[in-house]
Order: sequence, then C-alpha cells, then structure tokens
Amino acid sequence: MRILYTGPLVAGDTCELRRHALERLGHETVAVDYESFAAAQGVLVRRVQWRLRTGPMVRAYNAALERALATKPDVLWVDKGLFVLPAVLDAARRQ
Repeated sequence: MRILYTGPLVAGDTCELRRHALERLGHETVAVDYESFAAAQGVLVRRVQWRLRTGPMVRAYNAALERALATKPDVLWVDKGLFVLPAVLDAARRQ
C-alpha cells in the first residue's frame, strides 16, 4: 500500500517512528515533512503563521501535499495536521 504521510518528521520523533514502522510492515510511504517548511521561516514569521494558521509557510506546505497527491496514494496519513487545509483533504477524498 502507498501511504502519503505528513507531519513533523524529525529524527527520533514519534511521527517519524510511525512512518518507519509502516515501512517495516511493507508499505511504501511518500513523506511530506511539515518541519522543512517551518524551518525555512524566521522565528517571528513562523510564530505569526502558527497562531493564524495561514501564510506563505502554510501555502507552500499545502502545495507540496497537493503535488504529493499526484503519486496516487492509497491512504493519506496526517500526523499533527494543524496546517493541512480542507482543500487538500477534499482533493485526497476525490482521489
């Protein structure tokens, strides 16, 4: 099964450990790491976007999720999905 897996995928974090567990069970995972988008922002900008749940970081993250949907995953696994927009979930459901 192909799983589109998204969340804060930091080495040693529970999200990353779950993704690895799925792979050990024989599933293919396509990973979209929220942290890579957050780290690209300055601290103040990141904090504002965190509170408002909108901004360039959130748009870039959701655009990456939409691009990853092109891999035709069987499942979308959202771990700590604070910034996943309803449009991305709707696109995944339609698929």
